[in-house]
Amino acid sequence: MNHKKIKKMNLPDKVDILVLGSGAAGMTAALTASLLGMDVLVAEKTDKIGGTTAYSAGSIWAPNSRHNKTSEDSYENALKYLRNALGDGIDEEMINSFLNFSPKMVDFLEEKTSVKLRTYSLHPDYHSNLPGATLFGRVLEPIPFRGSVLKNKFDDLRYPIPEFMLFNKIMVDRTDINYLMTIFKKWHSLWYSLKLFAQYGYDRILYKRGTRLVMGNALAGRLYYSLLDNNVPVFLSTCANSLKLVNNRVTSAILNFNGETKEIKVACGTILATGGFSNQPELRQSLMPKSLLLNSPVVDSATGDGLSLAQKIGGYLSLTCESNSFFSPASKRSRPDGSIAVFPHFILDRGKPGAIAVDPTGKRFVNEATTYHLFGQALIKTLEKFPDSSCYLICDHTFIKKYGLGMIRPYGIGLASAMRDCYVKKANTFKQLAYKIKVPLKNLEDTISRHNSFVRSGIDEDFKKGEDAYQKNLGDPLNLLNPCLGVLSRPPFYALELFPCDIGASSGLATNSSAQVLKKNKTPIDALYACGNDMKSIMNGKYPGPGVTIGAAMTFGFIAAKHAHKEKILSQT
Repeated sequence: MNHKKIKKMNLPDKVDILVLGSGAAGMTAALTASLLGMDVLVAEKTDKIGGTTAYSAGSIWAPNSRHNKTSEDSYENALKYLRNALGDGIDEEMINSFLNFSPKMVDFLEEKTSVKLRTYSLHPDYHSNLPGATLFGRVLEPIPFRGSVLKNKFDDLRYPIPEFMLFNKIMVDRTDINYLMTIFKKWHSLWYSLKLFAQYGYDRILYKRGTRLVMGNALAGRLYYSLLDNNVPVFLSTCANSLKLVNNRVTSAILNFNGETKEIKVACGTILATGGFSNQPELRQSLMPKSLLLNSPVVDSATGDGLSLAQKIGGYLSLTCESNSFFSPASKRSRPDGSIAVFPHFILDRGKPGAIAVDPTGKRFVNEATTYHLFGQALIKTLEKFPDSSCYLICDHTFIKKYGLGMIRPYGIGLASAMRDCYVKKANTFKQLAYKIKVPLKNLEDTISRHNSFVRSGIDEDFKKGEDAYQKNLGDPLNLLNPCLGVLSRPPFYALELFPCDIGASSGLATNSSAQVLKKNKTPIDALYACGNDMKSIMNGKYPGPGVTIGAAMTFGFIAAKHAHKEKILSQT
């Protein structure tokens, strides 16, 4: 790390590039611009780096990258897959731009920064039966990162969601979980786990939290370290009040920092990467389904700042997506400090054999192993039919001990406290369970009996659970007949209330393939760009693969910086 210090944090008079927001999109844009030789400033309105990226799994959907050496992936196959997955809603120009620049973005960052990525041996596209889909290679994730190299800047990094960590303290990724699941069965798993705990113990002697970062925290940490290494000024607790437009070009921005309000001239481009509108009250009320949790796992600071700044000078908010946000099933629980923990059910439990989701009538309403976005949409649709009612994920004793349930870990770790908090309901009989979750007993018994009958054949006749590669990957590979089907029969039984939650805006500012913000007449505003959740999703409100949000965010952050640099070069010739 370059230890050259920025002498004093004072807002400059002018910069080439101003980036608003410090998630994966903003930091990628800032890094790219800086490494291309431009003078860059990053303004983050909170006191923490990383945005929602720091909360996330950190997956990056990046087709045809240097990490995919198989013949299954190619530009042509990725385009074929997206045409099938997105249907009539595909914007070919935007998708082509993404597919062209995504591998270039990966190359650029890995060759010139501390961002280092890897693939898993099996990580299928979400609609793995569609033509063009792949089983592995398109999804990248950050290699674990040692946060201690950030030194006194480590505290700047946003803390992960505690409930995603082991004992609410130790960060773990998929590799770690595989070892932890067999800690009492295999010696090498025990040894691996003990080293993990020992490292955390050592870290806590010197730091407020463990320094081994994984998933989205590792990605944010690597990007932030790279910014510091390249002496890019990052101003925390700094917000933009307005943008100045002269002859259809953004020429300056009014920033507020340390009580100082200052106009900063921006020569080449302002890049909006403020996280979208997920927590903007008015837009949330008008654009989101009424059944959504009020609490969201998206950072509180995602209040539509970028959208507002652009709209005031003619930028156009596009609302043509199939859905205005991406969704997930979630459970919620009160924390000791009075705040609400929201736990999105992405991969750990719902697709495992022996869990079923029931609606207020006691019947199944969804393929439990489908994508979390489709599961979330099914929840929304169901709760619209049954307002003021609840849906539940139910399982038996064998399941909860083996796989956990939501915030309850495998081996039943945390079960006792979860019952005290009323996070989960426990019953010794189906009759008692039906009473506690307020569903008709006969319907519940018939539903469980019918589901259990599918286990013998391995075929879910109602929802086809476990019949594609993505769903099988969520299940238990040791369950050979169908990795996602298992009997629900051993008492006591458990029920966890499910809610739909939003995990990121899909509607946003209309942009062109160069990430330039468009006016309603589809002409660009010069020197104004949007990326991440500030721009309308190129997936049009659909969710075809793990990491499509971050993958597109980083790619269009890269594109924005490249375009601004190209415009600078042209202006000098």
